[in-house]
Amino acid sequence: MLAAMFELYYWRRPLDYERDPIFGEVAALLPRFYRAFPDRSDRPLSHLLEAHPRYVESVVDLIRFYLLERGQGHSGPIGDFFDEMLGQTPFTTPLRIQNAEILKAVLHDAGSWPQDRLRLFIETAVLEPLNIRPVSQAERLEALDRDIAVAIHRLNVGKDRAPPAAESNIETRFLRQSEAERHLVETDFTEWARRRHDAGVQALAVSTAARRAVKTICAKLPAKCRPELQTLLGEADAWARRPKRFPMPAPAENRFRDFGLKLLVIEELMYRQKRLLPVFDLASFAAEYTKREISVEEDGYAIIPEVARYFKNLPIPEDALACVETLHQSSGLDGGARVMAQLFPFWDPGSGDEPIAVSAKAIEDLALLPNLTRISGLENSRPSQRLLRALRDKGVALVREEDR
Repeated sequence: MLAAMFELYYWRRPLDYERDPIFGEVAALLPRFYRAFPDRSDRPLSHLLEAHPRYVESVVDLIRFYLLERGQGHSGPIGDFFDEMLGQTPFTTPLRIQNAEILKAVLHDAGSWPQDRLRLFIETAVLEPLNIRPVSQAERLEALDRDIAVAIHRLNVGKDRAPPAAESNIETRFLRQSEAERHLVETDFTEWARRRHDAGVQALAVSTAARRAVKTICAKLPAKCRPELQTLLGEADAWARRPKRFPMPAPAENRFRDFGLKLLVIEELMYRQKRLLPVFDLASFAAEYTKREISVEEDGYAIIPEVARYFKNLPIPEDALACVETLHQSSGLDGGARVMAQLFPFWDPGSGDEPIAVSAKAIEDLALLPNLTRISGLENSRPSQRLLRALRDKGVALVREEDR
């Protein structure tokens, strides 16, 4: 009943809930609630806790309550806490930002902890969020069998109520992935374990929050508990130094003065002609970028600076430039340019977002495109008379987007 009341408030709270005087009062009740009902793990409640007037202190107390007093690493909000602290959730939260402060407070007396509690902490705080806690083949097969049964059940139920296609596709994809993983676990458990460990190392390598958290934990744990985490940090550093599929080009490699025109050229050569390789993929780029965590969910509502820098500096060979005969600038009515989906994932012309304009600077770039004869949709840039004159002088035909 209490949990239902908390969740009801969470989901029905006012839009300006941060100014609601009740909000902090409700959040202040949650530590007592968790102590009274330690097995409750409702995610909305852990989010509601963020409004606690002494949030860091309350999180520290709850972590110590579950791990030290109860010896439980899988109960209550603990899993949510450490997933967020290690940056394994898509959004930046107070836990991620303040993870070092929280972990230092939790581990201030770690030297006096029993060995079993130290081991529980390492597994709960590091290995579980990175998905590298050692598991047996039988344990993983059992978990996958449960996942597969649930997915089949949901798909069967969906047949009766005609779920949205997107929902059905997600369930089907999850089922196929689970079945493929089960086959690998059953036939080559060693290879499965290697891939799983490598994925955890990669997650640590590309997450500044995770590295900060693990380094803080290493510094606070007794020396005898550090080698495993030190090895993990070393593997992450080695991964970060490995050759990348999309290394950041140097500014000196850019020959274009106008970014808008260069994006049209990249769209033509990379996404239409497939001459400019590798074809840029934001998910892959973000997964190997180590300077900061790039989150599509948070960063995708504007131009992602690192992607803009990649495209601005990307070298384009002369033989590829010679293959550009036509260019098109989309207003978004035709679905939009694929390069924009990488640069500005949630670009929405219906909400007023505009294409990146081709400016008069492009006049100097026309010499890089000796065989350019046609541009459609350039009206979306509201081009200057100087640029229009230069294009006419070069013999480039301009076609309106709707007439292409």
